[in-house]
Amino acid sequence: MAASCERNSARLFSLGRWGVPVNALALLYGLFITVNLAWPRAAVYDPAGGHWYFQWFTVLFLGSTLALGLAFRAYRKRTAAPAAVPEPAVQEAV
Repeated sequence: MAASCERNSARLFSLGRWGVPVNALALLYGLFITVNLAWPRAAVYDPAGGHWYFQWFTVLFLGSTLALGLAFRAYRKRTAAPAAVPEPAVQEAV
């Protein structure tokens, strides 16, 4: 599906040759902010110092999500997907 709402399929927006550099900078910024927010700082996530997992929750959550995703991917790779069932031909009434 084209990224257009018009019938003539004209582009609604384009950065031209700046598209790739702008997207690369946005990706790097997003990765930087993700690391910054996930960085385990006791002063932010566990000021009382009561539980170690408050400080490391983001890293633990990310690691467990990646592990579960990889395990599911490996499981789906080992199990064969069901074969596509062909739909019967639809005949229009004449």
